Amino acid sequence: MLRWVCKAIQILTAVALLAGSGHIFAYAAKAETYTINGKTMVGDQLVRRAVIISGSTNTPRPDQLDRSAILLDLALQMDETNAEIWRLRYELAELINDTEGHIDALTRYCDLRPTDDAAQLKLVFARISRLQTMQDRVATAQRVLTSKATKNFTPAFHSRLASLVAGGAAEIGDDKLFRQYLAQALQLDATNRTAAEMQYEFITRRQSSNLEVAMAMMQLIRTAPFDESIRIPFARFLLAQGMYKAAAQQLSIANRFNPLVSDSSALFDWCLSLAASGDSNSAITLLNLAEAQNAETPPVEQDVTTPTSPQTPPVEVGLDLDLELLRLTILDRGGWAATADGAFGRITQKLQAKIDQGHPQAQQDLAWLAVLFNRHDKGADLLGDIPGDQKENESWIQLVRGWTALHENQLQKAAHILKPLIKHDPFAAYGYSKTLTTDEEQTERHRLLRSVIQMSPGHIAGLFAAIDHVQENRTIKLSNEAAQIAKIYDQWPRSIREPNNKEAPLLKFDVVISPKTASYLQPLWATVHIGNLTGGPLAIGQPGAIPANVMIVPSRQLIGDIRDIPPIIVNMTGGLQEQVTDGTDWFGIGIEPSSKAIIGSQEVPYIYEDRINKEDFLDICRT
Repeated sequence: MLRWVCKAIQILTAVALLAGSGHIFAYAAKAETYTINGKTMVGDQLVRRAVIISGSTNTPRPDQLDRSAILLDLALQMDETNAEIWRLRYELAELINDTEGHIDALTRYCDLRPTDDAAQLKLVFARISRLQTMQDRVATAQRVLTSKATKNFTPAFHSRLASLVAGGAAEIGDDKLFRQYLAQALQLDATNRTAAEMQYEFITRRQSSNLEVAMAMMQLIRTAPFDESIRIPFARFLLAQGMYKAAAQQLSIANRFNPLVSDSSALFDWCLSLAASGDSNSAITLLNLAEAQNAETPPVEQDVTTPTSPQTPPVEVGLDLDLELLRLTILDRGGWAATADGAFGRITQKLQAKIDQGHPQAQQDLAWLAVLFNRHDKGADLLGDIPGDQKENESWIQLVRGWTALHENQLQKAAHILKPLIKHDPFAAYGYSKTLTTDEEQTERHRLLRSVIQMSPGHIAGLFAAIDHVQENRTIKLSNEAAQIAKIYDQWPRSIREPNNKEAPLLKFDVVISPKTASYLQPLWATVHIGNLTGGPLAIGQPGAIPANVMIVPSRQLIGDIRDIPPIIVNMTGGLQEQVTDGTDWFGIGIEPSSKAIIGSQEVPYIYEDRINKEDFLDICRT
């Protein structure tokens, strides 16, 4: 490997954690005895060229990979004991689907670096995958788990092997073995995503309680706290329990990782959750932003005032029908009557266009919305234009008649019509609650509002009832099971529940340069430490978790002149992460703990790589 050499030069560094790369230019090496001579310098040049060729583009061409393989093979002829070259060789073999070459190079690397249990695990998986039957694979994995050779490997290593056994047991139908090894995998490593996914699938498949589902989803998020694809279903689960504030919080976190304004379904749930928890202004602002983005025009800044202020109504822009209906509900119930009229007009236009295209259901929808939002012509026969076959829906006709009487302040008539429907129709239950006006009837009214939320927490009827709670300064009473979930959710570590690196960094970095000054042709070594500040275990190097690569950005100072030097990319996957429960500990690489409670570190030489495209990297954490 090529070491950058200097005389009396001080190295200054900054560290950033990077999104993982699929190419071998993510270069790292453990500090080891190094002798400068012509042979090693030539070998360094060969390795450097191999790394540059394969890492020069996001998708290397076959000829580039072939050239890299030739250069690495030449370097190995000069030094067969260099573990790093073998690591690069097995990664390259994996890229070109050379199974035999991959296993051979991985075996040589593991012989030279037996403490790298991440590579050892790859080797075990590669060998097991070559077995013909699932029964053989399961049996082999069980033998490795109980082998003396792996006794001292990290819990993470054994956890992932246990996951392999559990997955195989599920495939061959051995439910007892599946449960045994799945429990073992999760107990050994709380950040094992494969095990967490299997647990979630198992729990949902057998129709478990909501509490069990919540625990499984929270476990899955812990393994991948930056994966919005997990948080969105979790938010919808919370929404279904009537936990509006928590649902809005999770959708906000998901939006931070991947903006949701273009996802109409997720945006609907987010805005509904915000409005139901009392933040109608934010909901309207989000809807306006979404519309502005869809129209490719800059959004009009929303004047955030109280919903009852008549001077500054929210900005009127069009949305698709479901989102426009949601906005109409928020505007109408929030006191923005004039702006709500505009929203209803746009909905009428959309539905009329469907009616003109021959959609009979649109006529019924338009009649119902006109009644629900009290925007129909008084005295007009709303049912006159409804097709005859749709008039056979007696429950819907009664619903329309009941709400018509309600808006005409004929409360006894409305109650008589709506009461028989309240067990099955949330709009009927909500409408009936509006007829309960005496002090003696308020207990029953509040019970009905809770039942509406429980019947349709993620729909317009549930939002009606939730907004009533907000306007009356009442707290939504959750079911006993939902209250248990809410308690567990509140006790969830904040670093996982709502990660925000600007307010509370998840990690800390430490880089030690040795020696501080260097002689001619003497390599400088940087030891990178990553500290876990979350108070719980974190995963590294898997999708949705802490990225596996660290970028060291050095500069050199000579006679007062500081010059930038191309960055070094350090691959931190030299081992599997340890479980860390003490936030002052270090985590990451699987090296034996030292007296300073450092669980992992990676010592790397300074490698001069001049073709690293910084724009390809996601800067997540910085010292």
